[in-house]
Amino acid sequence: MMQQVNLLSGELMPRRDPLTLNQLLLLWGVFAALLLAATAWSGFDTWRLSATQSATKEQWRLLRSTNEQLRASFSSTPDPALEAKVTELRIEQVERAALMSMLADYHNRQALGFSGYLADLSAHSVEGMWLSEISLHAGGQWIALKGLTTDPARVPEFLRRLSDGASFDGHLFDGFELKQTESGLLEFAIEGPEQPG
Repeated sequence: MMQQVNLLSGELMPRRDPLTLNQLLLLWGVFAALLLAATAWSGFDTWRLSATQSATKEQWRLLRSTNEQLRASFSSTPDPALEAKVTELRIEQVERAALMSMLADYHNRQALGFSGYLADLSAHSVEGMWLSEISLHAGGQWIALKGLTTDPARVPEFLRRLSDGASFDGHLFDGFELKQTESGLLEFAIEGPEQPG
């Protein structure tokens, strides 16, 4: 038969002795020294920031007074010759911008060819009216349209609808002719604004 024997009794285990008074005083002293060092550092940092703030305020005051002196040294009334030149340059800038816009529009129209005109003609058709001839010259600057209609009132309606199209917007026609054919239909011719060169 086996018997278990516990050789490690509680009396043999190491025990911690409570801190002595000297040890407690030493711990409190270290804590107080650390607290004192942190307070001193915080005070030094506050003093340094306060000195920096004072120096910055002084620089700001000097800059403000220098700025006021410079403003006082310059004349507050503008030179009439300079104002006239600025106005002239602004007008020239507006004119150049308008010219560039017109050139870009002209270039875009030339690049697109006549497809925009033909698309507008097909999109804004009027019932009872037929185009028999379409002439486009000078990039669409001169246009001639010929065709037939059953009612003369349809021609102005057709022209009004065409003006809604992007290609015909602002285009002016200065020639109009209307005559009766043997078949009873009306033949019309519209052109303008100038004859092609």
